[in-house]
Amino acid sequence: MPTATLTDEGSVSVCTVPEIVELFENVDLKIQALHQCSAEDFLGLNAKFKGFYKESKNVSKDASALLELFSRTKNDQLKNDLELCRTELEQSLVALKGQQSETLRIVRKLNDALEEYLFPLRHINNEFSILNMELIAVDAVYRSVSKENAAYSLRFNALIREWENFVIEIVETKKLSQVFLQELSYSLNHIELIGGRGIRSLVSLLDFVEQGKHLFEVKQRESDENLPELRAKSDTCAKSIADVITSLQYQDIIRQKMEHIQQAHIKLLENLRQTDVLATEDAWTSVLVQVRDISALQAAQLLATNKEYQAAIEAIAFHFRSIAKEMSAVASICRNTMSEDEHIRRTAISDLADRFKRTDSLLARVLDVFPECTREVLFIRDGANTLQKRIDEHLQTFNTLSRRVEELLAPFRDVKEAHFEHYLSQINEMLDTMHHNMETVRVHNQVIVNAVEGLGLYAQKLGESDLLWNYVQVNVRRSHALSEHLLSTEKESNSLLLNIEKTSRSICEETQSALAAVRYYDFFENVIAEIVKGLSAMSSRICANVDLSVHSDMTEVRDLYTMESERKVHDQFTGNTSAAPEEEQAVAEDDDDLELF
Repeated sequence: MPTATLTDEGSVSVCTVPEIVELFENVDLKIQALHQCSAEDFLGLNAKFKGFYKESKNVSKDASALLELFSRTKNDQLKNDLELCRTELEQSLVALKGQQSETLRIVRKLNDALEEYLFPLRHINNEFSILNMELIAVDAVYRSVSKENAAYSLRFNALIREWENFVIEIVETKKLSQVFLQELSYSLNHIELIGGRGIRSLVSLLDFVEQGKHLFEVKQRESDENLPELRAKSDTCAKSIADVITSLQYQDIIRQKMEHIQQAHIKLLENLRQTDVLATEDAWTSVLVQVRDISALQAAQLLATNKEYQAAIEAIAFHFRSIAKEMSAVASICRNTMSEDEHIRRTAISDLADRFKRTDSLLARVLDVFPECTREVLFIRDGANTLQKRIDEHLQTFNTLSRRVEELLAPFRDVKEAHFEHYLSQINEMLDTMHHNMETVRVHNQVIVNAVEGLGLYAQKLGESDLLWNYVQVNVRRSHALSEHLLSTEKESNSLLLNIEKTSRSICEETQSALAAVRYYDFFENVIAEIVKGLSAMSSRICANVDLSVHSDMTEVRDLYTMESERKVHDQFTGNTSAAPEEEQAVAEDDDDLELF
């Protein structure tokens, strides 16, 4: 290519065609390098973004699912079961306490009655000894005054032997009663023990149920309070994701703008080759004006492109950090809502689930109360019933023997001798004493009768009461269902919380890694500065020697642009700040998809 120069009254050459060609070819090479660098940065960020894009979505999804575990819709049935369980267990507790109290009252009253009738029984032997001596005395006196005493003596002796047998039976009953009292004391303690154990177990179960009900109410409130914040974090993250997607598309925009710059250079060099710059001075001046204007314009376009590149990288970095921050915040919300102890990986229901695992043993204790108490009660009832029947027999025997004494002594009441009257008075007095004591025995024996009936009724209620046996059996099954539900919820919440924390950490690490991998941020700006410096130098050299009022036609260059931002820079540079309305509308329609994309 020939060398052309421009002089003004002997000035040195402004530039040569080879210099112009070299400048723009060098610019094209640097633009290609910039395109490669920006592509590497954007593609690297895009690859990292694809890695955690779905993960961030999953964190939000898992977080919502985690809090929804405690939502009202999912736990209404559980809460209803807990409420029903609590109500029935409370009724069972009241019923068991009532039965326990009534049984202990009956057994204690039975114990008191046994102890009370032992006292008069202890005196029967002594009283009979006195009665026996009086009867023997009457018999002896009667034999001394009557020759017909043989038959009476036989009757006296037979009656005395029956009294002796009666006393032997009384003594045996007394011994049996004393043994039974010891057994009764043991049974009383046993009933208190197993009944108290059942009551304490029901109280513990009620505590577990109440804790569960309270826990889900608290967790529902926390979930209701945290869900809006969680959704806000998810929305912020979604917006950041959308902005990242938009910012990542700037690489295509930057590439297209650089290609437009290169196309302008190619067109310029092509025109330069086709122009005979030596033909006339105006021809060379026209070339220099075109070089000057294009150099300055391209410098402006490159500066604008650099700003877009830097802004896109900074926007991506900002949104990457925002995504990581929001995901960490989501994990923190979930952890604080679910965890009891931040140092121990246990959800808030772990302890409750562990407690419900122990409900089997508690319910077994409650269920054991019924057969154990029934056995003890039936044992007491049967023992008391046996003693009560013996006492009944003693009372009947006593009444029979008392009448026979009266009958036997009737003939002597006509004998008006002082010693007979004395003996008869002593016998009547002793019989009155024995009648009084046996009446005491009869009264307390009636208490035993009532106790036997009450204990039998209690044993029947233990086996048939809905509030006791049936309610507890129902709650055994319900407790299993609650335990299974809690364990399932615990497992699911642990899994979700683990995934959330693991994924949020991964996102933080990946975003940091992605930002650390951006290599050409400063390089891009420096190379643009070098290109602009070269273009500006060329433009300045020409401006010093070419009339500034002369401008080349830049219409062909403007026609290369496909984006409104390029045209705005172009129009600002050329001073054409107003475009035709039709053109603006057409440009906007052509440009919208690309810029939004």
